[in-house]
Amino acid sequence: MHGPAGLGWLLVAVCALAGAGCLARARRVRGRAREAAAAETAMAAAMALMALPGGRLPPAGFAALFAALTAWTLTLLARRVPHQLHHVAEAAAMGYAATLMAVGGHHGGPSAVTGLLALYFAGHALHAGARLLPAVAVAPSGGPPGAPPWPLLPGVAHACRLTLSLAMCPMLLL
Repeated sequence: MHGPAGLGWLLVAVCALAGAGCLARARRVRGRAREAAAAETAMAAAMALMALPGGRLPPAGFAALFAALTAWTLTLLARRVPHQLHHVAEAAAMGYAATLMAVGGHHGGPSAVTGLLALYFAGHALHAGARLLPAVAVAPSGGPPGAPPWPLLPGVAHACRLTLSLAMCPMLLL
């Protein structure tokens, strides 16, 4: 990713923390919810890797990584695993950015496709935030006996999606 190193490290931290939350949730749930959380974990890890200042993979490597994530989320979508249409868009958008980097050395800028993708992810962040507010209002305030562990609290999945959508915007535009 091009841009200030401080922003890159901030995005690494944000994506890594979101990935840790998704991984914790994936370890606690079963079935399709586990597959959805695993896809979110993989996306967060790949985004954190891409945001690392100095680049650890060549752009073609990132393009291949996000192509594989796109293919995986498409198979999950075909199997009706929840929230995969958005993850297909995420992985494809990052693959698009990596492909532009591989071809021209830079992926951000004023292109119409980049702008539309940034608008989509900004809108998705607002939508996820709106869904998160009621979940925060009903979350237990302490740790009473019988309360679910934090990865299973209402809103953790929305918080992960919100975080990744917010991180997508600067990653696309820089």
